[in-house]
Amino acid sequence: MMHLRVIKATTKSLLFIVLGGLVFGWTGCKGGFGKRSNNNQYIVYQVDSLHQLANDFKASHLDSMLLVADEAQKISAEHDYSEGVIQSLIQKGIVYFYKGNEDTSLLLLQQAENMLSVLPSNQQNNKLTAQKNGLKGSIYHNKAYYDSAAVYMYEAIQVFEKRGDSLQLARVSANLATNYILTEDYINALLFTEKAAFIFNKKQDLEGLTAVYERKGSIFAHQEIYDSALVYFQKSQEFAEKINHPFFIANGLHNIGSVYLKQGKNEIGINYLEQTIDLYRQLNYNLGLAMSLSNLGEIYFNQGNYANALHYYLEANRLANKYDFLEIKVDAHRNISELYQLKKEFETALFHLSQSQAAQDTLAQLNKANAIKELEKRYVTESKNREILQKELELEQVNSNRLLIILIAIIIAAILIFIIKNRMVENDRLREKNNWIKQQQKELKHRTENHLEQLSSLFEIYGLTQNKNNEVLKEAQSRVEAINLLYYSLEKGDVKQVDIQVFIQKLVSNILKIYGQTNGQIQTQINIPKLEMDVNTVQAIGQIINEALNNSLQYAFDESIQSPIIRVKLQSISSENRFQLLISDNGKGFDKRKETENSIGLMLIEAFVKSINGKLVTKTGIEGTQHIIIFGF
Repeated sequence: MMHLRVIKATTKSLLFIVLGGLVFGWTGCKGGFGKRSNNNQYIVYQVDSLHQLANDFKASHLDSMLLVADEAQKISAEHDYSEGVIQSLIQKGIVYFYKGNEDTSLLLLQQAENMLSVLPSNQQNNKLTAQKNGLKGSIYHNKAYYDSAAVYMYEAIQVFEKRGDSLQLARVSANLATNYILTEDYINALLFTEKAAFIFNKKQDLEGLTAVYERKGSIFAHQEIYDSALVYFQKSQEFAEKINHPFFIANGLHNIGSVYLKQGKNEIGINYLEQTIDLYRQLNYNLGLAMSLSNLGEIYFNQGNYANALHYYLEANRLANKYDFLEIKVDAHRNISELYQLKKEFETALFHLSQSQAAQDTLAQLNKANAIKELEKRYVTESKNREILQKELELEQVNSNRLLIILIAIIIAAILIFIIKNRMVENDRLREKNNWIKQQQKELKHRTENHLEQLSSLFEIYGLTQNKNNEVLKEAQSRVEAINLLYYSLEKGDVKQVDIQVFIQKLVSNILKIYGQTNGQIQTQINIPKLEMDVNTVQAIGQIINEALNNSLQYAFDESIQSPIIRVKLQSISSENRFQLLISDNGKGFDKRKETENSIGLMLIEAFVKSINGKLVTKTGIEGTQHIIIFGF
């Protein structure tokens, strides 16, 4: 008679529970999948909603989950939504894995892998690949290809670590812990269990914590530390009931009952196993049901209750024959044969013994074939490990280069910040100095303007107090006014450019005012274009106009001139920025008797014309006097 294999069977069954969390741990209806450009958004939403619905069925009704996944695959295929088809294939693969049909599950995953191989590498497709690898690793784990299972699980872990998907990382880590439990590497099993527990605690994921506590219990159960195992199994059962997860509840009952049986508490253990059988029937989990029936039959056999033992063995054998569970078939037929030998029904006993031997031979052939496949897988695994190591080395080199680039960038940034900061300080200093200079210039202009105004006022008061028409004072006052007007113009505008039109109009008006010509006795015709000139040129033009108008106002007009007119005209005479200034009057021309008096004014005009590199032509006669100045050479 065989020993009770309850704990080992329970450990394997853990994968059927947590794997659902691994494969379906996304929220499809919230846009979890990348959408192809030729898919209607409604179709994508519809497919993702079906996937979410299938995910909801995973813990309660596998057949419903399969139907919904089929419908999602059909719609996805009709609308060329490749990611939707792949997700459906993975969901169907998990259904068949739950049902114990691992070969069908592998076939579906191969189809998903073929489709992924022709899709572009992106964030979503990498996620699908990781989920596919997580499921594939669990299948190889269940087939006892532990090395291959570890490779696929590690590949899934690497993707989820890069994506920062902590929950998916925790679920794969939990499955990898189960892999280590069955290879009796309890240190690594506990390490990955604690890693998963840390994430599930942080995320407050009760489903994940349920699986973690179940794994901790299994680690202690495999080492026959049953008191500690029972504590963790009971804790897992509490979480399973909180989240109302039927598979976890069934597994929890199975685990607790198995520990009680190991402790010799048979009645309590049998009660838990019977509840487990009822739940597995409701969940249509045939592999777990067959193992539980076989284990319960073995318990009754050991107690000498052969009738109950035969009942449970026959039920387990029926499921084993229907679903081709070879290990259970071998044990069930052998146990039934022993029971019939005790009943002295040797013919029936011989039949069951031969059936057990035939199943054993088939299992041996499969194990032999699997051993060859395992060698092939190990070769592939070693190749993959070398590739992974090479990729890790390349990634380490890339990271080192990135670190070096970052350090260089930080140094350059620090230097630039230092330079910019110093430049800003220097600019602030120069700006302050420049503002101070401007302020001093402005103050100087104000003071100069005030002095000029005071000087002009003194000339005017002196002329009034002397009660005579002092022409020398008027000339002096007009010259001061010309300079004062220039300062006034500079204060109102650019320090380098002056509006010549405004300046000349104001200058002529001031000169007429000084000579008392404000009642229109002498007409003025001013024709100046709207343009700006530099300060030096404007100053020279102002003094030229001032001297010419002084001469005209003092000497050109007497009672014989009926309509005295003074004209000032400025015009451009070429495309090379040359100008012609005309200043004329219709007076009596130069008077030979006063030529001496006029000579100072003419000399000043000639001097100012030379200062702007100009040419002067003066015409005089009975029709008046005309000064023609050409400048801009």
